[in-house]
Amino acid sequence: MKVMELVKDNIDEYQDKIIHPYIFKDIYDNLKNSDYFSDFIAKNPNNSWFIFSDYCVDDQKKPNNVMTFTILSVKDETQLQLINTILGVIQKKDIKHTKGNYSQFIEFISNLPVFNISYILPKNRNFNQHFEMSELEYLNLRFYSLENFYTKLNSSPIVELDFKKCIKDVRFIIQSFKRKSLSLKLFRDIEIINCVLISISLIISQSKNNNKLIWVSDKDRYLTYEAANLSMPLVFTMVYASNFELTRNKCEFTFYVSHLDQQKSFDCFNRIPDMLAGVLADMTEKHVSHAKFLPIVRKYLTNQKQNHVAKIYFDKDKYGLNTIMYKK
Repeated sequence: MKVMELVKDNIDEYQDKIIHPYIFKDIYDNLKNSDYFSDFIAKNPNNSWFIFSDYCVDDQKKPNNVMTFTILSVKDETQLQLINTILGVIQKKDIKHTKGNYSQFIEFISNLPVFNISYILPKNRNFNQHFEMSELEYLNLRFYSLENFYTKLNSSPIVELDFKKCIKDVRFIIQSFKRKSLSLKLFRDIEIINCVLISISLIISQSKNNNKLIWVSDKDRYLTYEAANLSMPLVFTMVYASNFELTRNKCEFTFYVSHLDQQKSFDCFNRIPDMLAGVLADMTEKHVSHAKFLPIVRKYLTNQKQNHVAKIYFDKDKYGLNTIMYKK
């Protein structure tokens, strides 16, 4: 399926789409146009890809809202564990708990098979205001489409999985839209995360076959929302459906439930997106709040072979993405 096929003139025609077509198309096109990301995929012959993500959003003390996704290509479990061990020795804590410089950490990750994708988001992430469409109207349409997808998939003789729990989860979310005090912030962010992950999956699947993606998100509200009432995180349900539909399952997507892992198996890897999201959220065009962030900006964020940064706009008069390039 071509990405352009998702974009139509009438919002009513999105009833059968299980991803926001405009956000997805803009994120996909922006990332697809990155020669450095294409080179990263081409230079790594492995079929196993990890995506580690971290977020710095809605912090009133920070000038920016940021989501960062770090993609790691590994050939086997041995390589993965070796990198994990070294990261744990070099960088024992997250950026907010660390004093001093990051020279060793920066030097090490500069030589890893990783590519970081960061998005600077607007404070108001109501992406439907540009189209003058009610958010609740869109969300109801969006989740009814998701319910229909899983209902059809559950009745398919080809797919040997039971999706009854997914259907029940989606119906619970649809009923929640009737609440008077419902906040829509989380649904906006989850849709953005969904569009980013599917863009990554689709671009990789276009270059390589039989891929396996493992997404390891930081422990946060995106994974724990309505945990007592849902069989799995809502974002997992959304990403699985979008990936199945758009990549035709050429790229197997696996989810790692980090908030249930007592051993914190992948915490060391998440220190990479944690560092980048923290710095990008903190900095303005002319200022960073802490001197310890300067080496990260000068020595690492300027490395375009490992970093893609874009700013997203959801204003009524400006909608889309602009790539940001940091230079030494």
